[in-house]
Amino acid sequence: MNLTQATPTAPVRVPANYAVTKRLGNWTTARRFQVRAHRGHAVLDLRSPQIPAGVIEVEADLDHATLKLLVAAD
Repeated sequence: MNLTQATPTAPVRVPANYAVTKRLGNWTTARRFQVRAHRGHAVLDLRSPQIPAGVIEVEADLDHATLKLLVAAD
């Protein structure tokens, strides 16, 4: 399994420019994300048990774009 990880200071970058970008399932163990979307759609699945408990930071720079966050019910 190849998980995308970020260093403690660098967030995982998710571009979605003129495209649909989906990160689903157990795709990361990071808790910091930077989403940049211009006329696109991004979907981030944050329900993975591989992501440590605690605060999750999402920085979003959206221009005529949609960001959907999938989170656990609790």
